[in-house]
Amino acid sequence: MLKLIAGKLIPDKGKIDVSGRVSVLMELGAGFNPEFTGRENIVFNANTYGIESDLLEKSIEKVINFSELGRFIDAPVKYYSQGMYMRLAF
Repeated sequence: MLKLIAGKLIPDKGKIDVSGRVSVLMELGAGFNPEFTGRENIVFNANTYGIESDLLEKSIEKVINFSELGRFIDAPVKYYSQGMYMRLAF
């Protein structure tokens, strides 16, 4: 059902109406660039999902605080531990 709502599958009968924006997250961290910092990956993914820059500007500190990465947010993601990577992705 979730794949139908997300548009990953097409129904063979009937139709599905979705009100609002639907973003599909197939895997945590999908689309992260290991060369980018955590902060750069936040911005890149927000742009990919169509999040307005005004909303991103208001929310980025909340995302960083939630991930508990602190001073490591400006380090390249390739140096993150698996736990750090997953917290940022989530």
